[in-house]
Amino acid sequence: MKAVPDRASDERIGVILTANEGALVAAKAHMLPGAVSREPSLDHDGLCGYVDKVHVVWKDYQYYVPCQPSDPDFFIDCFGPWGTRHRCTQYVFLGQRINASLSYQHQLLKRHENIVEAVQKLVFSFVRPITDD
Repeated sequence: MKAVPDRASDERIGVILTANEGALVAAKAHMLPGAVSREPSLDHDGLCGYVDKVHVVWKDYQYYVPCQPSDPDFFIDCFGPWGTRHRCTQYVFLGQRINASLSYQHQLLKRHENIVEAVQKLVFSFVRPITDD
C-alpha cells in the first residue's frame, strides 16, 4: 500500500474510521438487504456473492460476505458500473472499538484481505490500547 497523489487511480483506497462503545461487527445477518438472493456466479476469492432481484433500484448492486466464518467479519457492497468505475465499499470492525469503511475499485476485491490488514496496521500504529479502567 502506498500514497497516491491527488489524481484518479484504480489503486486508490478511501478509508473512513468510526469509533463506538462496543464491537460493531459488520456481519451478513445485519448488513445484507432483505431481498437479496445468493448468486454463485459472483463468488470469488473466498467471497460469496448476492444480488437484489426484487428492487429495480438495486439491480446492478452486488453484495459480498465471507463464504466461511472469518475474523474479522465483514460485508462488501459494490455499486453498479458507472463509466469505467465500479466502486465497492467494505465494512469491517478493526478492533479497539474502531470500525472502518474502505472504498476501492471492484478489481481490488481479490486483495480485500490485504487491504484490511494494511489499514489495520496503519491505524493501530497510532492507537494506544484502550483499557476499561
